[in-house]
Order: sequence, then structure tokens, then C-alpha cells
Amino acid sequence: MSVELQDYFSSEEDLEEIYTKKRKKHYHGFIQDIEIQRNEFLLLMLIYLSIASIATLTLDLGSYYLGNNLISGLNAQNLGLIVGFCAGLVFSGFLSDCIHKRLSLLQYLLIVEIGNLIIQINMLAVEISIMLYNFFSFFLTGFTFVVMSLMFTVLFLEYSSILERGRVYSYLIMAMIIITMIIAVLSHVIATFLPIFLYLPLIPSFLTIYYIQQNKSTMETCLLQELRWEEKHINPIVVKYGFFIFFFALTVGVAMPIQEIEYVFDLMVNTDTISPEVLIIFSLLILISSLTVLIIGSVFDFKGRLVSLSSVILIISVCSVLYFLRLPILYLNEIIIVSSVLAIIMSITLLLGDVTKRKNYGRVITIGFSVCLAGLYLGLMFKNIIPLWLPQNSTVVLLSIIYLSSVLSLTILVNSNETLPHKEKEWFESLVHLYIIHKSGILLYDYEFSQQEDKIESDLVSGGIIGLTSLLKEIVKGEERLRIIDHGDMKLMFKYSPMKDVIFVLVIREDLLILRDKLDEFSKDFIETYKQQLDTLEYVRVDDWMGVSKLIEKYFERKYFEFAEHLLK
Repeated sequence: MSVELQDYFSSEEDLEEIYTKKRKKHYHGFIQDIEIQRNEFLLLMLIYLSIASIATLTLDLGSYYLGNNLISGLNAQNLGLIVGFCAGLVFSGFLSDCIHKRLSLLQYLLIVEIGNLIIQINMLAVEISIMLYNFFSFFLTGFTFVVMSLMFTVLFLEYSSILERGRVYSYLIMAMIIITMIIAVLSHVIATFLPIFLYLPLIPSFLTIYYIQQNKSTMETCLLQELRWEEKHINPIVVKYGFFIFFFALTVGVAMPIQEIEYVFDLMVNTDTISPEVLIIFSLLILISSLTVLIIGSVFDFKGRLVSLSSVILIISVCSVLYFLRLPILYLNEIIIVSSVLAIIMSITLLLGDVTKRKNYGRVITIGFSVCLAGLYLGLMFKNIIPLWLPQNSTVVLLSIIYLSSVLSLTILVNSNETLPHKEKEWFESLVHLYIIHKSGILLYDYEFSQQEDKIESDLVSGGIIGLTSLLKEIVKGEERLRIIDHGDMKLMFKYSPMKDVIFVLVIREDLLILRDKLDEFSKDFIETYKQQLDTLEYVRVDDWMGVSKLIEKYFERKYFEFAEHLLK
């Protein structure tokens, strides 16, 4: 080929590469590094919708039984819910971490709860009310609600990575809010004329059961585990975040406008006709909630956890001042409610999920939500009791509590390390080379992520790595294997197979948490996929490892949200 033709084709390849890069810029931002699979996202969305729909239907049934006494007052229904909720908090963490087949358990819980709610609806239709059964029925609903919520959170943490959790959680909450609000309006208002619509909130639960049944064999992720903590000692970071969650919840509880909540709740639950005021409130709730959760989720991922939470706490504090001063700002109270509740729910999942071992997700998240509820309860108690004790100075005292708890929350954040620093988002630029080496020194596979000058033969590298690890083990006389070698501008990250017969070495520029997670998941998948070849390994046959490149692409290529990619094609 002539020089002119070579230059032409070279320029054409360059143009194609430039075009590809420009085209990919359309995917940046909200959908970059979102690696959750489409079927996993659909499953999480259906589970979330089922939980929310069960909650709305329970509120509807409670309103028919109790009317205006649904929120206040102790009765069989409220007592059953409280006891069931507490029992769920006690057992849900252990069930989430130690159950053999979580998706199957979710199916059974949904089937039992659907039957429970159908019986309640039919009993209501014939105007039968048995106190003991009402207690048991609402107990079952409270227990199921908590267990399903915790299992949803654990599945969400397992299916997502640290880089995407804020945005994925926000998309799930947005879908849940919009669809649940529509279902709630239709079931509550139209059911007055067509009682069959009372069953409408059960549709997401039926869809969830069907979807799990169709995909259960490929999506079950958790094997039976021994009931023990992964860490030998309590993680001090988890304890620190626990105190932060408590003070944050205390701030939210004291700042919560209770009278406005009761007013909105009365309009939504105890109104049979759709008035303009109800329509306005519903529309504003959907709009404000969707925008708030989208902003919070995006800021969590792009600006980091600590900056986002600090900003939310400051906003809540400022809005609380405006609320207590009774300034005429339209729907300020609704904004406080929505932003604070959504922020604290997301902070529990994201903060604790970032610093907790996978085997301990359920128990740690359960403790986080329990601490949050304790803070909220204490804050609401202060909000109700202080005006009775100090009617003249209640505003000053409540504002003092808000600012004290806010200062304590911010102090904890200032003294914490960011779990998602900016360099984690640039993980793809840190990849250099991947080596997969047998303990005998045989190079099974290697992959070059970026071009390097004066490269050494990969076979020589593999032999040198085996020799180096063996030598260091003899020098140190320890049982632990080498984890990382820091050479200044380059680092070697090591991962071993369970039998320690295969070593995975990732050459990187920065030691990043996301790369550790990716190497860990890649090594597990590799060992499971090529177990037969490794058991009968005598020499390297290229054909045996042809599929490794697909595994590397699965874990080490930058991905974009599948739903968005499908829409933008």
C-alpha cells in the first residue's frame, strides 16, 4: 500500500475515533458509569413499587377503619403495625444476610401479604371487624413491609456500584413516587364509586411475583451464609456514620411541620372527591419529590457524599428558620418534608453501603434505620412536648436543638473521609495492564488497557511476579498474601483465587476502591467460568481462554445506563 493510502486510512480511523468519542459525550452525565443490568433495575423497581403500593393500601384500609384517628391514638391496627414494624427490624437484617434464596422469600412474603390485604378488603366490604384479627393482620403488614424494604436495600447495594448508587436510587424513587401517587389517587377516589379499584395497588405485587418467577434462576445472588460478622471488630467508620444519622434524623424530626403533614394526610386519605386543592397538592408533591430526589442523587454521585449531606443539612436549617418565623413562602413546609426525608433515606443506604462488607449489608442497614427512627422519634417528641413545657420560648428552644444537632452532624462529616472522592470517578484512566497467572508461573491471560513503551514480555512478567510473591512470603514469614505494591507512579494490585492457585495482578496508576471491587468481582467470575480448565491445567491452550476478553469488557469497560442507551439508539 502506498504512503498516501496509508495516511488516508489512518486519517479515516482517526476521524472515526473522534466521531465515536463525540458521540459518547451524549451519554455522559446522568447515565455514565451506571452498570446495573436492565433486569436488575426492573426487579428493584417492581419490588419498590410493591412496597409503596402495599403501604398506600394499608393507609387506605386504616382510614376506612379509623377515620381521623389513623395517625393518633392507640388501637388494634396501630398497635399491630408498631409491633410488626419492631419485629421486622429485629429479624430483617439476619434474614437479608443469611437466607438461602432471598428472591424466593420475597415471593412468599408478597403472596402472604396479598392474601392478607384481600381478606381485609373483603371484611371491610361486609363491615366485619375482629379486633384480634385486625391486630394480627396489621402486624403481618408491618413485618412484611420492613423485611421487604431491607431486602430491597440489600439487593440494591449488591446490584449497584459505588459510582452509580446515588443516581440509580434517585431513578427508582422517582418511578416509585410517580406511579404510586397515580395508583393511590385512582384506588382511593375511584374506589368510592367502583370498589374493584381497591385492588389496584396489588397489581405491582402480582407483577413482581411473576417477574421473580421468570428470572429467579439467573438473579439469585446470595448463598447460605454462616450467621457471623465479616469484621473481627466493629467498624469505627460505621459507628461514626451511625452518630451522624442519629443527629441528622434528630434535626429532621424537630424541623418536621407536623400540622401540615396531618392536614395533607387528611386531604389525601379522608377525601372522597378530587378537589382543586387536592390536585394541586398531589401535583406539587410529585413535582417537588421528583426534582428533589434527582438533584440529591446526582449530587451524591458527582460531588461526593459529604458535600451533598452538608448542603442538605444547611438547607434544612435555613428552611426551619423561615418556617418558625412564619414567612409567607409558598409550600415551603412541603419542600422541607420531601427534601429532608428523601435525603436521610438515601444517606443511610449510600453512606453505610459504601463502608460495609457485602456479607453484613442487612444487619448494618437495619441498625442504620433503627438509629434513624430513634432520632426521628426523639425529634418529634421534642417538637410536641417543648411547646407544652415552654410555651413562651418554644421557638427559640426548638431552633437551638436544630442548630445544635446540625452542628454535631456537620462536625462528624468534617472529620470523616469522603467515600467517593473525585479520582474514583476517573477509574478508567487508571487501568494499565491485567495479568492472570497460575501459581506455577504459567501466564494464563493478559490484557493491555493502555499502550506502554518498552514493554517486557508478559511471560517474563508472570514469572517475576510469582518469584516476587514467594520471596516476600519467605521474608515476612506471614500467612497473609501480598495485596498491593506501590511503585510511585504505578501500583500492582493483587487478588487470589480461593485455593490460591491463580493470581490476578492489575497494574494501575491509582489505588481506587472501585478497582478493588471490580477486580474482586472479575476474579470470582473467572474462577467460576473456567473452573474445569483450571482443574485440568497442564499447559496453556489459547482456545481455552477465548472468552476472557468478554469478562474483561464486562467488568473493566466504561458502561452507560442500558435504558438510556436503548432510548438514544
